[in-house]
Amino acid sequence: MNNNTKGILGLLAVAAGALGLYKYNKLSPEEKAALKDKAKRAGDTLKETYNDVEEQVSEKLTSLKNALDKELSKANKTTNRRAAHPDDIEDATIVDAKEALDKGETTFV
Repeated sequence: MNNNTKGILGLLAVAAGALGLYKYNKLSPEEKAALKDKAKRAGDTLKETYNDVEEQVSEKLTSLKNALDKELSKANKTTNRRAAHPDDIEDATIVDAKEALDKGETTFV
């Protein structure tokens, strides 16, 4: 965007603001009150929506943190159990994996 375009857009914004101010000043007191109430309701609705979304995101984040902690705990237990009994762990080779895939086995122990 070049400088001429920015200048034109700026002038249009100022003109729109001036027109809005002119129209607002021409409104009757009842119409001004109705407009203020409408703006206040819109603001309240926006604030409620923001708070709801913030609460949902916070709950989801807490849920994900708890799930992560649970999975990390499981992983640590498994690691500790395997470290405590190294003789129970079997060595898996690439050949064993290929043979299992050829047989259609999808789980590995």
